Amino acid sequence: MVVIDKIILHPIKSAQGVSVPSATLGRTGFELDRAWAVVDVNGDRQAPMEAISQRKLAKMATIAVEIDAVEGVLRISAPAMPTLTVPVAEAAYGDGGNGNVVMEVQCSGVSTTDGGGWHLGQCPGYSAGDEAEQWFTEYLNRPDVQKTKKPAARYCLVRSISATTRSVSAYAGPTQLADSPFDFNHLNVIPEDRVRYQDFAPFLLVSTESIADLNKRMGTRTYPIESFRGNIVVSGADAAWDEEGWAVYTVGGVTFRFLKECPRCTVPGRNQTTGEYHFQGGEYDGVKGKLLTPQNTLSKAFPQKAGDMTWRTWAGPFFGCYAGSDPLKIGTVISVGDTVQVTERRPGHPKPWPNLRWLWSWLWVAVIIVALLTTRT
Repeated sequence: MVVIDKIILHPIKSAQGVSVPSATLGRTGFELDRAWAVVDVNGDRQAPMEAISQRKLAKMATIAVEIDAVEGVLRISAPAMPTLTVPVAEAAYGDGGNGNVVMEVQCSGVSTTDGGGWHLGQCPGYSAGDEAEQWFTEYLNRPDVQKTKKPAARYCLVRSISATTRSVSAYAGPTQLADSPFDFNHLNVIPEDRVRYQDFAPFLLVSTESIADLNKRMGTRTYPIESFRGNIVVSGADAAWDEEGWAVYTVGGVTFRFLKECPRCTVPGRNQTTGEYHFQGGEYDGVKGKLLTPQNTLSKAFPQKAGDMTWRTWAGPFFGCYAGSDPLKIGTVISVGDTVQVTERRPGHPKPWPNLRWLWSWLWVAVIIVALLTTRT
């Protein structure tokens, strides 16, 4: 039986996740998931006003977040920094006081050298105020957080606005715009699929069976599923990668739709509390490897899934599945332990290429034997 094993919210994009026993569905996925982002206001170190990702600033992973539901605040902490507290409620922002101003956050991956890259629209938000700006500016400019010769940057924490979230259908699905970086007219996207500061879709589902298979292939035992930054973790599937065959499934009375497998960048190679690569020293869990050993392992096992050109510049080895949900179920609570019922299937993950090392070994032995026999005669 497949069940929800974990629900992991990431309130601040690219900061640490928060494991919760239950979460409420909103218009953009789970409430509070990727509701905040950090931006380099003037573009001194990162692209100006871009929602910062660990792809560009790995030490975002060192920022811990606690959701205090009783006090209605986020408690934000980082090494050698005082705890910062900001309100959770959107209504607490935008009154014009305490430095709360509207900021146009770019949801993109833009090069800071040539301006190239991809754009998935804007998601305006309110700055979290002067104290938050001072905190992030101090921390993210520290030399142990960013080693660079670039001038110090002004960093702001931004709280998204419900009225100005982004439509997934603008860049994926039957009505995607001509400037979309993807070739996704075929995806099962509906007009109600919306996001805040997520990269692509409201939900990212990952499986414990699949991470176990990846661990086995790498020779490791404890490579963490948290590095793949899914917000829904399931367990109990019939097999590893089975989740890629779930076209439609229900959880707690809510219908979820498969949208697309998730191509992985460098972030899953990193420890989600230090920002360092798991294989930083050339070894993890007693196994020698390179920085991107997880991605390389997936590419070798499933080469068919490592070069899906419909992603264009996003092409990479898949791990996890993006999903959308029933827009009529806003307010429904999904909990750890809820059963996942697959109601419609699709062609899933292709079988991995077989390990032919033993065959090559025996072929070499045969060649040597034939050579010896030929020599004797």
